Amino acid sequence: MAWAYHVYIVNPDDEEIYVEHIFYGETKADCTHVRDEHLGSCAYFKAAEDEGRTDDKWEEIAAGARPTLDGAGDDGDTIDIGGGG
Repeated sequence: MAWAYHVYIVNPDDEEIYVEHIFYGETKADCTHVRDEHLGSCAYFKAAEDEGRTDDKWEEIAAGARPTLDGAGDDGDTIDIGGGG
Protein backbone atom coordinates (compact mmCIF):
# COMPACT_ATOMS: atom_id res chain seq x y z
CA MET A 1 0.00 0.00 0.00
CA ALA A 2 0.96 3.62 -0.50
CA TRP A 3 -0.43 6.97 0.59
CA ALA A 4 -1.91 10.07 -1.01
CA TYR A 5 -1.94 13.19 1.16
CA HIS A 6 -4.58 15.65 -0.08
CA VAL A 7 -4.20 19.28 0.95
CA TYR A 8 -6.99 21.69 -0.01
CA ILE A 9 -6.45 25.45 -0.18
CA VAL A 10 -9.43 27.59 0.77
CA ASN A 11 -9.83 30.81 -1.21
CA PRO A 12 -10.02 33.75 1.24
CA ASP A 13 -12.54 35.69 -0.89
CA ASP A 14 -15.38 33.16 -1.04
CA GLU A 15 -14.14 30.31 1.17
CA GLU A 16 -14.37 27.87 -1.75
CA ILE A 17 -11.74 25.28 -2.66
CA TYR A 18 -10.19 25.75 -6.10
CA VAL A 19 -6.78 24.17 -5.54
CA GLU A 20 -5.81 20.75 -4.24
CA HIS A 21 -2.27 19.50 -3.81
CA ILE A 22 -1.76 15.73 -3.67
CA PHE A 23 1.49 14.34 -2.29
CA TYR A 24 2.25 10.64 -2.89
CA GLY A 25 4.54 8.33 -0.98
CA GLU A 26 5.11 4.83 0.24
CA THR A 27 4.59 6.06 3.81
CA LYS A 28 2.90 9.02 5.46
CA ALA A 29 6.37 10.30 6.35
CA ASP A 30 7.30 10.25 2.64
CA CYS A 31 4.21 12.31 1.79
CA THR A 32 4.87 14.78 4.58
CA HIS A 33 8.48 15.20 3.44
CA VAL A 34 7.40 16.03 -0.11
CA ARG A 35 4.74 18.42 1.24
CA ASP A 36 7.31 20.23 3.37
CA GLU A 37 9.65 20.58 0.39
CA HIS A 38 6.82 21.97 -1.72
CA LEU A 39 5.94 24.52 0.96
CA GLY A 40 9.42 25.97 0.47
CA SER A 41 8.86 26.61 -3.23
CA CYS A 42 5.16 27.44 -3.61
CA ALA A 43 4.33 30.91 -2.29
CA TYR A 44 0.57 30.42 -2.73
CA PHE A 45 0.59 27.21 -0.71
CA LYS A 46 2.86 28.67 1.98
CA ALA A 47 0.64 31.76 2.38
CA ALA A 48 -2.46 29.59 2.70
CA GLU A 49 -0.73 27.37 5.26
CA ASP A 50 0.51 30.37 7.27
CA GLU A 51 -3.01 31.88 7.26
CA GLY A 52 -4.68 28.61 8.30
CA ARG A 53 -6.54 28.29 4.98
CA THR A 54 -5.74 24.63 4.33
CA ASP A 55 -7.53 21.42 5.11
CA ASP A 56 -6.22 17.92 4.50
CA LYS A 57 -7.01 14.23 4.42
CA TRP A 58 -5.03 11.03 4.11
CA GLU A 59 -5.95 8.31 1.65
CA GLU A 60 -4.41 4.86 1.64
CA ILE A 61 -4.02 3.73 -1.97
CA ALA A 62 -2.73 0.66 -3.77
CA ALA A 63 0.94 1.05 -4.69
CA GLY A 64 0.00 0.76 -8.37
CA ALA A 65 -2.62 3.51 -8.11
CA ARG A 66 -0.09 6.32 -8.08
CA PRO A 67 -0.20 8.26 -11.36
CA THR A 68 2.74 7.67 -13.67
CA LEU A 69 4.09 9.43 -16.71
CA ASP A 70 3.35 6.44 -18.93
CA GLY A 71 -0.09 5.63 -17.53
CA ALA A 72 1.06 2.37 -15.96
CA GLY A 73 -0.90 2.99 -12.74
CA ASP A 74 -3.78 0.63 -11.96
CA ASP A 75 -6.33 3.40 -12.41
CA GLY A 76 -4.97 4.38 -15.82
CA ASP A 77 -4.14 7.99 -14.91
CA THR A 78 -1.67 9.36 -17.42
CA ILE A 79 0.21 12.60 -16.96
CA ASP A 80 1.08 14.33 -20.23
CA ILE A 81 4.09 16.55 -19.71
CA GLY A 82 4.42 17.31 -23.42
CA GLY A 83 2.14 20.37 -23.19
CA GLY A 84 -0.29 21.54 -25.81
CA GLY A 85 -3.41 20.21 -24.04
